[in-house]
Amino acid sequence: MDLVQPKYQAFEDLKPFLKPQLEIKVIPKDLKSDDWQLIFNAFNSLRRIIKNHSELITNQNIQTFMPEIINNMDCLRSGIAKIALLTLQEITFYGKLLDSFLDKIFVKLFKKSLDSNDFI
Repeated sequence: MDLVQPKYQAFEDLKPFLKPQLEIKVIPKDLKSDDWQLIFNAFNSLRRIIKNHSELITNQNIQTFMPEIINNMDCLRSGIAKIALLTLQEITFYGKLLDSFLDKIFVKLFKKSLDSNDFI
């Protein structure tokens, strides 16, 4: 049984990477992992890139990351769902790049708003 608790970092506490170009290449693979801790850490890495390395948030990277963010918004593991929602909140700074995903985002957020789970 997993007893490790995920550690959520406040946006202002997210530190830059020394080599963000290397980190951004690993994130897509980690987001597809079966290991929830690897997924959680990949979302934290993506959040660090969003905050500190905005030059790496390109249309191509948005096209890679958004499906994983959207898919994990309703993950049964609440820690993953919560960090996916945090990541979504933070990536919205890139507005126009998200236009093609708005319908999927709204559907997931609407379903979340109907969820009776107070934890998230």
